[in-house]
Amino acid sequence: MLYFFLSHAPGEDELYVRKFFDDLSEEVRSRVRADQNREVGYLDSIRWGDARWPVDANNALATAQTFIALYSAKYFLTERCGRSWGVFATRLRDHYYATGRRMGSLIPLVWAGEGLAEPPFDQADLEITPHRTPDNEDLRVLIRLQRFRLAYRQFVASVAHRVVETAHSDRLPASPRGTDVTTATDIFAVRAHQDQLAERRRQVFLVLATGTREQMSAVRTNLQFYGTRREDWAPFQPSFPQPLAAQARTIVTRRLLESEVVPIEGLAERLSAESHRSDIVVLLVDAWATRVEPLKHALKAISRRDDVAVLVPANREDEESTVYQGELRSAVLSVFPDRAGYRDLMFRVDIESAGTFDDDLSVALAEAQYRIDHGAHATRPLNERGSTRRPILEGP
Repeated sequence: MLYFFLSHAPGEDELYVRKFFDDLSEEVRSRVRADQNREVGYLDSIRWGDARWPVDANNALATAQTFIALYSAKYFLTERCGRSWGVFATRLRDHYYATGRRMGSLIPLVWAGEGLAEPPFDQADLEITPHRTPDNEDLRVLIRLQRFRLAYRQFVASVAHRVVETAHSDRLPASPRGTDVTTATDIFAVRAHQDQLAERRRQVFLVLATGTREQMSAVRTNLQFYGTRREDWAPFQPSFPQPLAAQARTIVTRRLLESEVVPIEGLAERLSAESHRSDIVVLLVDAWATRVEPLKHALKAISRRDDVAVLVPANREDEESTVYQGELRSAVLSVFPDRAGYRDLMFRVDIESAGTFDDDLSVALAEAQYRIDHGAHATRPLNERGSTRRPILEGP
């Protein structure tokens, strides 16, 4: 018997995901008195851009008795996670329709709660009960910090107990032969699409605070990141040559939203229009733009608004930007003085890679939608000085 299938989003502290998988497997083996070499669980090891499933993944998902989802904002935006969740949910539904019995075999665990508003758990014909961590702390925090070591061990034991009890209480039949995860429905995309149909299709305005190659030649030497148009700006070259605006539009489309690239000039007036109160504005800022007076002036005109998402790339392969990193960062923070002291999910600086940009924009879009729908505002300062850096977890 395969006791559990562990599903997670790619790129989220995978060493700690592996540790949790190994610890949970050991605890399950101990409870069922299985040999140490016996596989009692399956870890869906996935990487960005990896569309192929391992040969044994379909079989594991089709036969595992429980499905553990390490969920986060990113998890519910990952197609592969949505497909695997959908396949397992179908197994539960088929069992319920055949027997009238609901099973708690789908077990969500909060891996990273940051940027997560309302997980899509409300599937009426399924019993989906998240397994809570002590004090509702993120699971990845329990794993990483020394002071939570005992709490982490107790949590792993409680999850193992639930897995074993669930698996032995009522055997869940396997998926029908021929079930293929690669062609299954992404249940999260379906849910998001249904939510979008219930209201006016929300628009995302992408604003590029950068210049053309000619404009930027006045303030910097390395111009390989620029073109004849602002839309050509590709700050993550050479590793990722795609223009940032095109990458952003792909991420927006993935969330089933519409997007438009608009000029920064006149943006303050556009934001004051009543017709755009339910739209999302994302400001993509080139730190060097703070040295171009017209662009700096346009940035300051909207700098005090907390309903605008601000993302600032800082490519470590850009040697010139690295040399001036401190000055450029200080210039950006001086333009946004009211945002710098808040733990604001819509204000992201020091974005070092295209993959991190994908994550940060996804989180910012989710947070923007939440604020619009709930009338919420940015989080208050964590301390007197505040910080715009991503939180760094202390070591063990």
